[in-house]
Amino acid sequence: MIALWGQTFLTNINWLWVAGAAVAAWIVVSAMNRRQAHLTELLRDHVKRTQEAQKAALEASKKPSEDEPE
Repeated sequence: MIALWGQTFLTNINWLWVAGAAVAAWIVVSAMNRRQAHLTELLRDHVKRTQEAQKAALEASKKPSEDEPE
């Protein structure tokens, strides 16, 4: 009885819907991966620019200014 139910269930599945759902999931996951890669690159650029700006500000604060007497 259980084997008959399982066999009926598997034959009643519309495999075109299953294939469509798999393709849709693949498209969504690949789009998410591309978006994450893009955001990661933006974050790396931002961190690099911030570090360069902080480094320049630190060097500028270490140099004695020309207006101040020594």
